Amino acid sequence: MRSTIVAAAVTHVGNVRDHNEDAHLVEAEEGVFIVCDGMGGHAAGEVASALGVRITREQWTASATQRAVNDWAQAATLEARRSLVSAVKAGVMTAHRAICQQAAEDPSKKGMGTTFTGVVVAGGDAVVAHAGDSRAYLVRGGIAMQLTEDHTLLARLLAAGLPLTEGQDVHRWKGVITNALGFGDDTKVVTFIVPLSDGDKLLLCSDGVSEYVSEAEVGQVLAGQPSPARAAQKLVDLALERGGEDNATALVIKVVEAGESQVPAAQRQRDDQILSL
Repeated sequence: MRSTIVAAAVTHVGNVRDHNEDAHLVEAEEGVFIVCDGMGGHAAGEVASALGVRITREQWTASATQRAVNDWAQAATLEARRSLVSAVKAGVMTAHRAICQQAAEDPSKKGMGTTFTGVVVAGGDAVVAHAGDSRAYLVRGGIAMQLTEDHTLLARLLAAGLPLTEGQDVHRWKGVITNALGFGDDTKVVTFIVPLSDGDKLLLCSDGVSEYVSEAEVGQVLAGQPSPARAAQKLVDLALERGGEDNATALVIKVVEAGESQVPAAQRQRDDQILSL
């Protein structure tokens, strides 16, 4: 049985930009959710993010992916897991290739790309696919945990333990994306499975939200707002009040009733322990 889901998204151009390069998708009945943040001059970012959403939606709602979703929901075999993760990742990579092809064919779109953070609900689990610095958070019991890692030069330098000065260095390297759709042969889509519980909430957002709203605040807002639409609006409002220098998109997913997770109980217990730290 697939989890019972309600969801909503809010997007805003922000206080500085003159057009919105974010794109998103909410299809609760299909269990498919996406946030993309495009990049590239001459409106190419809008084209890339729109392609990322449209092509991936086509792939994720197609029979091959839905068959993998159903197989996983019915039996937690290693083969079913591999098929599910492979199908979800393949759908995103199809969008990646479409973006690369259009950029190659149209000189005005050269260099365009988009971040990608999406979820496919499979039974009682969420399959997360990610590339770039848009984020996915899980909120359980009022506590938020960032599920994705930012694919930025700053994150890479911090992981390497290199010293950075506050201010200019951090700001400079934070905006350098190292992985996204449209980045050619080096693009990688990170895909993993998250078991869901009744009352869980997920947030998918562009960096126009995460730049201004802390992880703790994400937990507070989503726990305090039972309506996904109101929670998404609150997060975007906070981003705008605190600067709003980028497009801001927040997509909130609420698990009304979780289906049966196929992730082993021991792993679910470890995940709960991490959230409680």
